[in-house]
Amino acid sequence: MIRLTQVSFIFLMIFIFSLCSPSPDPVPDNPVPALTSISPTSKVSHMPDFTLTAIGTNFVSGSRIIFNGASKPTTYVSPTEVTCQVGPTDITANLSIVYDYEDLSGALSSNVPVLVNNPAPGGGDSNSVNFTINDNHTFYVPGNISNNAGSSRHPAIAVDSAGNINVVWRDNTDILFSHSTDGGSSWSAAVNISNNSGDSYKPAITVDSAGNINVAWHDISPGNWDIFFSRSTDSGSSWSAAVNISNNSGHSLKPAIIVDSAGNINVAWYDYTPGNYDIFFRHSTDNGSSWSAAVNISNNSVYSSYPAITVDSAGNINVAWYDYTPGNYDIFFRRSTDSGSSWSAAVNISNNSGDSYNPAITVDSAGNINAAWQDKTAGNQEIFFSRSTDSGSSWSAAVNISNNSGYSYTPAITVDSAGNINIVWYDYSPGDSEIFFSRSTDNGAAWSAVINISNNSGDSYYSAITVDSTGNINIVWYDVTPGNYDIFFTGSTR
Repeated sequence: MIRLTQVSFIFLMIFIFSLCSPSPDPVPDNPVPALTSISPTSKVSHMPDFTLTAIGTNFVSGSRIIFNGASKPTTYVSPTEVTCQVGPTDITANLSIVYDYEDLSGALSSNVPVLVNNPAPGGGDSNSVNFTINDNHTFYVPGNISNNAGSSRHPAIAVDSAGNINVVWRDNTDILFSHSTDGGSSWSAAVNISNNSGDSYKPAITVDSAGNINVAWHDISPGNWDIFFSRSTDSGSSWSAAVNISNNSGHSLKPAIIVDSAGNINVAWYDYTPGNYDIFFRHSTDNGSSWSAAVNISNNSVYSSYPAITVDSAGNINVAWYDYTPGNYDIFFRRSTDSGSSWSAAVNISNNSGDSYNPAITVDSAGNINAAWQDKTAGNQEIFFSRSTDSGSSWSAAVNISNNSGYSYTPAITVDSAGNINIVWYDYSPGDSEIFFSRSTDNGAAWSAVINISNNSGDSYYSAITVDSTGNINIVWYDVTPGNYDIFFTGSTR
């Protein structure tokens, strides 16, 4: 009985103590957030990942950005700022609506809501702010890079990891270089890379992961045409002494150059040394100081010309060119998985009855290979596209991108980190030669309406294109609008 009384007494004391003890403070309700602005306020559909910043008040550590109805993983920065990542699948728009290629304002757009939600207790949704999804890019009014009294032609372009834009071109008889660190608004003074008494033509450019700039061109300085190479490690202010890469008795022309993720430099060109034009290849593992023995890639008895080259993330080298082996000109492809020592069997990509010329080639982050070329199968010159998802063994049916009554020539191609494929070419459809642009967000199955980028009174020719890590597009070409040939540039504004 005593034991029971003691237990009861203990429980009684606990009960009394609990009644006398102060209760804990209630958890305060979270405030309702208010959204003032977002940055950026718009993007083109299917663009690469980007950071969306929300600015406002009353944000808490559990705040979430709601983008177009979907809650996004959100980083709390402060009571007035939160951020999230938005990806290509978040920003989609219909690209199938056709508008006049003369009208740069024709791109369509749609708005989606963005708001911030604070969790319970309390909390709730902020007001919403519109984010605009555009169906296609628009571009700056073109600017004149060379802007001199000479004849400036055949530009090439490359962008480094910091977004700096590097351009080379042939100016009169030399190879000149300029670069922009502000998206093309201003350009450095032109530097003469070749700087010799011979004629220099058709430069090609590539930039490695450290920002070093590598340029190749063909030059008649030795007495016949050879392929020369030079390199800059200081953003183009100074250049190494030019090295003769081909260095043989036959004419060597039209180099294509690409650097892989390890910094190895790969160059292809067409060469008359065998007694007919063939596609040759060399590479350097020491920044261009020395080069591997030249390899004949095409190695046939007919005419092979105008190589294009790209590498994937594993360092596999892909080369395309046009070739007369079938009895008409077709686009051929070969691939090397061992730095160019050996090559796969040649594959005929175009494989049609019309003549196919001037290939351009690029590879996406998944290793898919995308090729474009100029093709006469339709009866007039058109821009065709095909794609390989199996390392070049097989290719999709060719798609006619330009598909107009005018003549379309010499495509250039690039792909962004989201896999969007971007193509430019010059086209006589407007009655004079203009630079046209189109893009695909579905691996080349469908293409956006064509945009006339140059859209001026003078003829515009031979465009080149590159894209930076955020998906901004940069395009150059040469243009007679000033009364002589100059190098023009435009970049995407959205």
